[in-house]
Amino acid sequence: MSKSRLVTLLLIALLAIHLSNAMYFTGIFTLIIFVVVLFLGNLASRLKVLLSNKLFWILIIPFLVYTVSIIYSEDLHFAWKKLEIGLSILIFPIMIGLTNIERKDIILFLKCMILLVAFLPVIGFVNQYSSYLVFNDTGAFYNDNLVSILGKQAVYYGFFINVALLTLFALLKKGEIKSNTARIIGSVSFILLICTQYLLASRIAIALTALMIVTFAIAYMAKHLRRSQLILFSTGFVLMGVVLLFSFPKVLKRFQSIKHIEYKFDNPNPINHFNGEIKKENWNGLNTRLAIWECTLDAIKIKPLFGYGIGDGQKELQEIYKEKNFILAKSNYYNTHNQYLHFTLIGGVLGLLAYTLHLLYFVRYSIQKKHWLLFGFLLIYMTTSLTENILGRNQGVVFISLLLSILVYFSGKIKNNTFSL
Repeated sequence: MSKSRLVTLLLIALLAIHLSNAMYFTGIFTLIIFVVVLFLGNLASRLKVLLSNKLFWILIIPFLVYTVSIIYSEDLHFAWKKLEIGLSILIFPIMIGLTNIERKDIILFLKCMILLVAFLPVIGFVNQYSSYLVFNDTGAFYNDNLVSILGKQAVYYGFFINVALLTLFALLKKGEIKSNTARIIGSVSFILLICTQYLLASRIAIALTALMIVTFAIAYMAKHLRRSQLILFSTGFVLMGVVLLFSFPKVLKRFQSIKHIEYKFDNPNPINHFNGEIKKENWNGLNTRLAIWECTLDAIKIKPLFGYGIGDGQKELQEIYKEKNFILAKSNYYNTHNQYLHFTLIGGVLGLLAYTLHLLYFVRYSIQKKHWLLFGFLLIYMTTSLTENILGRNQGVVFISLLLSILVYFSGKIKNNTFSL
């Protein structure tokens, strides 16, 4: 077995562990792979190449922001705890940067990623079926309930699905899924991904999925169909989406609940739930975030340049919640629910600038290299970051750091006959 194939199989196993409810073993298995990588060739020469690679330093910028912010954090215990979560942002760029994975193995990894993301929720569906039989409640199959056995939240798994769909479209476009068996598996994966995304009912994830499907469909039809046919099919897609939305009232409730944007911090009511009655006086996903963002901005105004540090940012946000008597947020210990505001809170304007430059560099890099899979991944990541602190949990940061490192380091190999348009 080649070194490239060995590392690839280990990374696939790591991804399977991470996507399943075995995240406690993710760190241990990552360490095992890291040790294996260290012994695959001349370490000194590989380290020299890695440290001279500009991409490596750009990849680890978020971790550097975390590290620097420890200097002025008062709660060092919490700071080191948060830094431990962010270690993936450092570990994977080092680990992947020290390896030389062949193109065929990169494609194998991407295919396995699609299959894992597509088929693992089936376990959740089977698991929730027993709950449905007991309580006769279809809510068991929706939102966080569906992926609870995998230890995931709906919004994170929705992010995984969008990345898997994007990768599936890219592989199909350039003929990496050729055999009849592969096409059947690809079709089944697509159906499972779409169905799971719909049942998860994450608004931002569904919106991105719809945008992605429409974009690829229009691009394909514009190339192969006449204008009249294009209009007909486009209208059909829109109507199908509307019918699907109104055919599943629990999913519809997720969207209906955000039409009220007004809020009062001392509102003692809970958040509207898809499995209950939608009430105007309840909190919803949108006005809750608007209130959180207002509190976050108030905290940022106090220390705008350097922020509070990774150890004290959440603590200061909690103080703002208490000052405003934001009952819901202080009782649930809500974070910023926005990755950009998070970096501003802990690192100030300088932290936000560093993180933004990190993202924009790779956007520019993907456009220059015509690496559209990387470009699409970044768009999904950056859009999801508008409503989620997606690097704040292991379930998000491990997946993002691993995929981003692979897509960036091996852009030439991936793009070759595969993803350039």
